[in-house]
Amino acid sequence: MQNQQPIYFCRRGWRAAAIMHLTCAAILMPTWVMAQTAEPVTEQPVDVEVFQAAHFLSMSGDFYPRSELAGNREGWVYLNMMIDPQGTPYEITVLESSGNPALERAAVAAAKATRFSPALQGNTPIDSSLTAPFKFEIHAASSGASSQFTRKYRSFARALKTNDRAEADKILPTLKGNNLYEQAYEHYARFGYFERWGTPAEQLDALTLAVANAGASGSRQLYLPSDTFARALASKFALEVKTQDYSGALNTWSKLEPRTPEENR
Repeated sequence: MQNQQPIYFCRRGWRAAAIMHLTCAAILMPTWVMAQTAEPVTEQPVDVEVFQAAHFLSMSGDFYPRSELAGNREGWVYLNMMIDPQGTPYEITVLESSGNPALERAAVAAAKATRFSPALQGNTPIDSSLTAPFKFEIHAASSGASSQFTRKYRSFARALKTNDRAEADKILPTLKGNNLYEQAYEHYARFGYFERWGTPAEQLDALTLAVANAGASGSRQLYLPSDTFARALASKFALEVKTQDYSGALNTWSKLEPRTPEENR
């Protein structure tokens, strides 16, 4: 998945980032021709075309659902969409999310109300694909976990420590995070469960959700403690290598490397 700066919905306002790519080409004279000519041969450059990705221009409307604001519920959504040469998005699909259907619908609605500058191949507008993360955040809600969530999390942690699967099975379905801070802990707890009683695929899914909104470009904060976040990244990297998801492993390593002591790299 292409990493981009998240689009924030902090009640109102958002931002997006565009990416620039440069492709170059040169025509080289074959060596057998060089051997047969007395004239020196030089590389023949050709014109290069700059590809510029589609990027945000404007959006009208406030798309944070009132029901989720009232319930202090935060979340995130990754959308993939096509942008036509007029800058209009189409074929909008949800790639991943924190699991809140209301926020998924809101992200899609926001994308439909957004105008983009289309991608350019040279000076020509073209259709292009864009992956955009949407983050729905209420500042007050992200300051920490509620006392109710904290009690459940601690009880679940004790069940894991004592390998009490029956107790863990009872608590896990009720361990639902409302804000981004709680959601990171919820999914890290799920990783702990699947590490003991699940599959590598379940572990990887849980870790992906646990670190989805921390440590990436544009992220505002870490929701897990720094050392826990680093361990989660290391576990995710190991699982991606084990399952031969090398693209995912490279992306994870880009976040893990700055947190890894030089002697362990």
